[in-house]
Amino acid sequence: MPGSNRVSSAETILYLGSLRERLTVIGLDGEEMMPAAELAAASGAVIGGIYDAVIGQYFVKSRADWLYTWNLKHFRRLESGIGAKVRLP
Repeated sequence: MPGSNRVSSAETILYLGSLRERLTVIGLDGEEMMPAAELAAASGAVIGGIYDAVIGQYFVKSRADWLYTWNLKHFRRLESGIGAKVRLP
């Protein structure tokens, strides 16, 4: 996080540990990740947009109902019906 919202590395580890206790950890292999990244790159996305597309693949694999993000604009343009399932936290 930028500026005054930045937390220490110790706080980050505590936060991630807390999330891990409550959520299911999902991984993508290369066969799941690369098509999304390549499609985003082919459509002109750069680093952040490619990363968002990969996050979208995690969302698809999770079968979650909603993808919560502060970055609605970038996620609403994703394929696979992801854009319609994006919400603000």
